[in-house]
Order: sequence, then C-alpha cells, then structure tokens
Amino acid sequence: QFMVDFLSELRQAAEQQCEEAARELRVCSDTLRQEVLLQLGEALFGELGSRSILELRQRLAEVQAATAAEWATLDSRRAAHEKRLGPGLAGPNAEVALRELVREEADRYTEAIKLSRQDKSKTAVCLRGLATGFVRCMAARFELAIKLVDRLPLHAHYRQLPGDENEEVPRPSIKRRMRQLQTGVMADPSGETLTEKSWQGLPLNELRAALLCSDKEGNARSSASWPPDYELSGLTPETLQTELMPAVASFRSPVHRRLFEARNVHYQRYKAEFFREVGCRRDALAMREVREQAGQQRWKTMVRQVQGGAGPVEALDVEVRQETPEQPPPAAPAAKSPPTKEKPKAKAKK
Repeated sequence: QFMVDFLSELRQAAEQQCEEAARELRVCSDTLRQEVLLQLGEALFGELGSRSILELRQRLAEVQAATAAEWATLDSRRAAHEKRLGPGLAGPNAEVALRELVREEADRYTEAIKLSRQDKSKTAVCLRGLATGFVRCMAARFELAIKLVDRLPLHAHYRQLPGDENEEVPRPSIKRRMRQLQTGVMADPSGETLTEKSWQGLPLNELRAALLCSDKEGNARSSASWPPDYELSGLTPETLQTELMPAVASFRSPVHRRLFEARNVHYQRYKAEFFREVGCRRDALAMREVREQAGQQRWKTMVRQVQGGAGPVEALDVEVRQETPEQPPPAAPAAKSPPTKEKPKAKAKK
C-alpha cells in the first residue's frame, strides 16, 4: 500500500508540474505576441535601414575618392597651362610653342570630360546595385519575420488547463466586426485561427527609376542625365511606378501589422536618403562637367587675347564625342548535347 500511495502522489506531482510548465509556456507565448514581438519590426528594419544608409554614403565616398587624385592632377595641369599662357607667346616666333600648349590643353580637356563621364557611369552602377540589394534584403527580412510569427502558437492552441473556464474571452472591437461584416468573413470565435491577409510587397523599381536617362526636368539627355539602365529600358513609366515585389500571404494580427508598418517606414526613410544622394551626386557631376566647359571657353578667350584676335588656332575647338555604351551581350544559347548513338536493338530469338 505504501508504494501505491507513493506512486499516486508522484503521478499527481508530475501532472501538476506539467500543468505549470504548460501555463508558463502559454503566458510566454502570449507575452511574445502582445508585447515583445510588437517591437520586432523596429528592431529588424530599423537596423537594416540605418546600416544601408551608412553603406550608401561609404560606397559613394569610395567611388568619389577613387578619382580624386586624377582630378587634382588635371586641375594642376590646367593651372600650369594658364600660367604658361602669357605675353611671351604672342610673337610669331613663339607660334610653335603656342600650338604645342594649345594641344596639351586640348588633350587635358578631353581627359577631364572622359573622366567625368566615367565617374558618372561608376556612380550609377554603384547606386543601382545598392538600390536593388536594399529592396531584396528588406523583402527577405519581412517574409522571414512573417513566417516566424506564423509559427508561434495562439492562446487557444494550448490544452485547457484548470481555471481556464473562469477567464473572460476578449470581445472583438467594433472596427473589426464592421470589417468582418463588409468582407463577409467572420473570425473564429474560439480564437484558434486568424483572418488570412496578403501583405503588399515593396515597389520593385522605384529606387532605380531615379537613375534613368533623364534629368530633373524630364529632358531626354543632358549633362545631368545618367547612363542608360538596360534592365529597365523595356519598361513603361507606369510599370516602373506600379510594379511590386511579390505579396506575402499570411494572417492579420497586431504583430503582422506592426511588421508591415515598420517595413514601410524604414523603406521610406532609406528612399528619402537615396533620392537625396542621387540628387547631390548628379548635381556634383554635372557641375564638374559644366566647370570644365566654362574653363574651356575661358581658355579660348585667353588664347585669342594672346594672338591679338588674329584668328583661331588649330585644335582650339575641342569636341568630345559622347561614347555610346555598348549593350550587354545576349545570353549565349545553351550548348547542344552531342547526339547519342542509339543502341542496336537485340534481335528476337527465333
């Protein structure tokens, strides 16, 4: 009898411990949904947005610093040419030296314009890569967070425990009931399921559309325009603004809504910073090219003053042709597999 009573007490203690563990796990799950996970979106997307903005500034600074030494050399060469262009080159005996100096400045001007366009191309490639990477990373984080939240059990998924019959079932809000009446989809009164919802994706090409071949006023080509983007060349303006990343099929809950709102808030924050950097870099690159062109006009005037208005010197008018970037080569067709020899069929035995 002693062993029977001992085993019975041991069983009751084990059942009580299981109930307490299940109750604590349910409380932890409810706390996650009602308090902790409400801050998940801000933690996930806030960190990604801040890090992406920092990377944006660092990468653009690296692109700018890559040619800073070359620009300093070109500027010093221009200053040296203007210093050499003095009254000593006005006489007919100095015509050869004047022509040589004009030729050197023409070569320097050509190098400067080509370097300016090279900077513009590298900046566009950098910005387009960062834009695509940010949108994809943001969409991947949102989808992963939604899947993790969907795996978290609801309060009603746990087994009924002693004392649950005294708990008051939370009543749905009037806004939710009106929405259910409008959609015709009534929520599960037991609380075991959530309303299904498809969460809209982010704009796919909105950031890269800021780098299309047009300036701020919408002109087709100008000194402020970016190199063409062949990945978006076949899309209409309406498609560029309306095409979205794939929607995420999930459920409707406060945690899901907070994730969705936090993702959109930090996407807009990165978008504003991205557009600001695009505008700054576009204006800086255009200003550099405009300054070179203005310097070339000033150089022409100085040369004609040295000549005394006798007429233009050869190679004084320099025209740098706009190099048309080559289109990416088409994808190579798949190599055909060598024809396989058919095995001779075995002759039927007679």
